[in-house]
Amino acid sequence: MSKLMFALSVVAGLGIAGTCAAQPDAPATSSPPMSHEAYSAAKKSADAQYELDRDACHSMSDNAREICDVEAKGKEKVAKAEAEAAYENTPRARHNARLVRAQADYEVSMERCGDFAGHRKDVCRADANAELVRAKDAS
Repeated sequence: MSKLMFALSVVAGLGIAGTCAAQPDAPATSSPPMSHEAYSAAKKSADAQYELDRDACHSMSDNAREICDVEAKGKEKVAKAEAEAAYENTPRARHNARLVRAQADYEVSMERCGDFAGHRKDVCRADANAELVRAKDAS
């Protein structure tokens, strides 16, 4: 029975791979731009979510609270940047949204490094810097 399952999984995998290979360069369809009303609603939603996330951070203490605050602010910035990218619907806006996400991730990583000391903290910060550079290069 095991050989039968193996053969079926191989055939299924080859079928999926063949389907993917049949359309290697299918054009990416761009979605229509977001309406101004939807854009405004998305920004207001990001602000409201930020307030909820920030309020949830109040129950924490020390560096955990600071990390939570930075995460909440980062989520707000990313949501607004993605809404702007959808509204403007340009490559530049999408690129800026990717940069905002990378910067938000970097700020959270740097804040998490505050839990460490000495060499471990230095390594953590170097890793965060390297990740930011990689993200910027990828976008």
